[in-house]
Amino acid sequence: MNMLSNATQTMSSRDLLDVINNARIQNNESEIRLNKFNEKIEDELNGDYYTKSVVQNPNNTESTIYELTQDQCMLLAMRESKSVRRTVLDKLKTVQPAIPQNFAQAMRLAADLYEQNEQLAIERDQAVATKAQISDKKTATALNTASQAVKRANKLQAELGRCIENATIIAVKKLTGTEYAWQPLRKWCKAQGVKAIEVVDARYGLVKSWPSAAWVSVHGVVLEDLFTA
Repeated sequence: MNMLSNATQTMSSRDLLDVINNARIQNNESEIRLNKFNEKIEDELNGDYYTKSVVQNPNNTESTIYELTQDQCMLLAMRESKSVRRTVLDKLKTVQPAIPQNFAQAMRLAADLYEQNEQLAIERDQAVATKAQISDKKTATALNTASQAVKRANKLQAELGRCIENATIIAVKKLTGTEYAWQPLRKWCKAQGVKAIEVVDARYGLVKSWPSAAWVSVHGVVLEDLFTA
């Protein structure tokens, strides 16, 4: 078990897990796996300050290790069963921080603290960059959603017979206030060999939606001016 200094008095989560698992074994309980223990740490210490790092294991896998204060170790111990909790707390009380005994140890401690601060700075910068990437992704998603919404709206407009390509008598009347005869439109379509499409109308069921060329030729109505204004 390795305590860093009087100032920090931290213990690695791996060391704490060893203490807890030994207590579990003594009390006939199953050991906790490191990944499950890390989940407990993230849950219990949510909002607290702590440092963490990724270490390489002998089998070439990686593990996340946390540096925990004595109070944080106590909080995690309190999540155990009553018998395990007592064993762990008794053990933690006996742990004394390692005090540098010579200049070399003091320099090693200073280097360790410097590396921790550097790691914190890197994690902070990565968090800022990730946040920016998330923001860019959200923007792209929003633009794509808006584009899809416009396409769906245009499709719906066409299905309802009111768009720049074709329109019903009812749709044009709503915008112009003028009642237009449908017979000339049908005559024009027949002469040109063009078929009007049928669309759904709430009141009349299926109705004819006449092409824009017919509207211009017969009634002088420009659908593009009506439906893009």
